[in-house]
Amino acid sequence: MRPLFSVESLFTRLLRTAYSGETQRVRFLSGISSRMDSEALPGALEEISGEKDLHLRRLELIAERHGIPLTEKGAQGMRALIEEAEDRILNEEDALLLDLALADFLEKSAHDLGATYRSARALSSARDWRQAKALLEANLEDEEKRSIEVVRWRRSRIRSLSDNPRTLARR
Repeated sequence: MRPLFSVESLFTRLLRTAYSGETQRVRFLSGISSRMDSEALPGALEEISGEKDLHLRRLELIAERHGIPLTEKGAQGMRALIEEAEDRILNEEDALLLDLALADFLEKSAHDLGATYRSARALSSARDWRQAKALLEANLEDEEKRSIEVVRWRRSRIRSLSDNPRTLARR
């Protein structure tokens, strides 16, 4: 029995999904940056924007090497995460809850893209595409580091809130 999809077609689909997810996330973060206050993840939006440019360039290098046309369309999972975050962020006035909603989005989107990168990396290993594997691993490492930073930041923000009973009473 012939497989439904070839390794190459699955790899193409995953690469396009990663590219689309990255571009959607950058666009969303650019759009909400003015809504966040000074207590929002310290410098995170600027760092993420620069990091994502690097991620996109790595994906473009892989696509060029393998003759894969990239598109910004697709990535339904990222689109759903953005819709959820927009609903939470655009309807929230409280600075702490805005920060936590942003942290939640950043963590979920890192996990979503991380899963895509892991799958594409596995396929590139199966075909011995060393350059693609190395570039995907670099993006995956960045996603994992960012996710850990976001979790730590969110925990410290919640801890600082719980240390001040007056602040809790106002919320």
